[in-house]
Amino acid sequence: MAVSAAGARARDLVSWFESNGGQKSLAVELAEDEQHAFHFRALSDVDSQESASKFKICSCPTTLSLSYLNIIPVGEKVLDGVSVRFCGGNLTPLWDVVPSHILSRFVLLEQTALKDHSFWAPYINALPTAFDTLMYFEPEDLKWLDGTNLDTFRNIRHSLWTSEYHLVMRALRERGIDSSQFSWDSYVWAASMYTSRGFDSTLVFPNLELDRFSVLYPFLDSLNHDSNARVDWDMKSDAFTLSTHETLKKGDEIFNNYGSKGNEELLAGYGFCIPKNPFEQVAVRLGGLIPPIKQIIRENHILDPKDMTEDDFGRDLYLRAPDCKLGRYDNHHSWLGGIPPLLFKVALGIYLYTTSRPENLRYDRLDAKPGRHIIGAVRQLLQVLEVRRQKIAGGAPTSEPANTRQHYARIYRNGQLSVVNCNIAELRKVLPQFVGERSTVLSPSSILTTRDAITQLETENPDAARAFVEGVNKVLVDPMNAAEMQAADCEDIVWVFWLTYAYVLTENNPPSKIHAWLRNLRAFYKFKLRDFDSGVEEAYVPPAYPFAAEKIAEVAGELGGAWTTCTERKDVIFWAAEVVQFEAWQVFVHEDDKNGGVEEERESRWVMYMDEEA
Repeated sequence: MAVSAAGARARDLVSWFESNGGQKSLAVELAEDEQHAFHFRALSDVDSQESASKFKICSCPTTLSLSYLNIIPVGEKVLDGVSVRFCGGNLTPLWDVVPSHILSRFVLLEQTALKDHSFWAPYINALPTAFDTLMYFEPEDLKWLDGTNLDTFRNIRHSLWTSEYHLVMRALRERGIDSSQFSWDSYVWAASMYTSRGFDSTLVFPNLELDRFSVLYPFLDSLNHDSNARVDWDMKSDAFTLSTHETLKKGDEIFNNYGSKGNEELLAGYGFCIPKNPFEQVAVRLGGLIPPIKQIIRENHILDPKDMTEDDFGRDLYLRAPDCKLGRYDNHHSWLGGIPPLLFKVALGIYLYTTSRPENLRYDRLDAKPGRHIIGAVRQLLQVLEVRRQKIAGGAPTSEPANTRQHYARIYRNGQLSVVNCNIAELRKVLPQFVGERSTVLSPSSILTTRDAITQLETENPDAARAFVEGVNKVLVDPMNAAEMQAADCEDIVWVFWLTYAYVLTENNPPSKIHAWLRNLRAFYKFKLRDFDSGVEEAYVPPAYPFAAEKIAEVAGELGGAWTTCTERKDVIFWAAEVVQFEAWQVFVHEDDKNGGVEEERESRWVMYMDEEA
């Protein structure tokens, strides 16, 4: 029976590996799949439960490893007793000039150019010639990444690798060394080889005091990944041994376990994805927080001292789904379990930046009853997550994948979208999305529409409530008619009217529920009350203020009474407009409530959180 080209390469690799000190169990073989890629397969049954010890798959001596260590002159102290094969070559003068991870890739290229004259020729001949990693995505493939993190990451990686490539080419030219054998395409291939097959130097050579780089271990690097595989990596100074605790049947594929990697890392570095990956996460970068927000976070002890470095504010944070095997975050509330603590605390800091920050509130007590500051942070998070959800979902092609890269890209996108949707759903337990739904965290009466607020005013002061409804109806719409407010898109203005009117009525009156609500709001916005008679020009004016002030003046001219006091208190109108800007948010009316289940565009209502406790 004729041996395929891939079969011949596998045979040559095994022969070279074993003749140079590599060890392979007689119960395993190197096989090729339908795509002519290599993998390990069991030749007989292996019962790890009955075995007195774990089953050793193979062991690769460090003398077969390939990295920039192979061009460091023998005797250099940096090797610290590690035994690697010195291959010399034109790159040796650069060993302490070019970063190690970059030079390792050029070492592979130099050995590849030697063809059969290279010691590693049987290994290099068995390596894949192309990948499904990001750098191999064609323009049509890249469309499948639109709106995801990898859409941007691909450009970043391309720019980084380009600068790395030219760094070495320039160093070679400056030393008069021939660089014609190193093309850009070949560098992409070599770099992809190390991202997909390399092992971290800090793991395989923990005693070397060198910058981190990747190391290729021939033969051993042919095992595919399974996140559930129970394996042992035994790394010594002279060999890397891989063993498994799995029970195997004859013909089973034998897997390595690359670690707890989500699909973003797998697709970027390895060129594949796992459907419903149990380690899937969504990376969120805080970006550039302005100094005042960082100062608020520090001054209010929202973060522990160890979390207060600039690096913490700039690093990636990861959203997790409820079933993520990496576990839930400890945020004291189950509905925050998928949110990184630093991300939530930054959201809290952003909210506090817009308020007066009551002095009697402990912002580091996140395990307490959710108050206005916690609800404000949740709203901040929901805004961020909704934008992320729309971005990921909006970039999805409507066609079916045309190749493997597009297939994996769709798996990746769906996984990212699922994680974001899970976190939105959990936060919606606090702040429901639809009118009529109740929070599982807040009291049923704490999230109000304008109708709820007017009804409470009617309970406490019927005459004032009638005057309020009459005044709003004269200059805007009937505030008790949700359809009219939705059609005019003015419910946020009605809230400004109500807050101003209620403030004037209750400011000097005996305590009531409305008085308690406004006391809570004043605690967070006490410095937002502006004295317009002082002549101080305001650098910022809430968008709703000019229109609301004008319309309230019109009502006062016709009805007088409390409305006259309202128009005289422009500082209160300003305060109310700013409160609405930062405290009101939109929820939707259920379709079946409006149209008997007919699918139409959802209409929204503006609601506010009202709490009697400051």
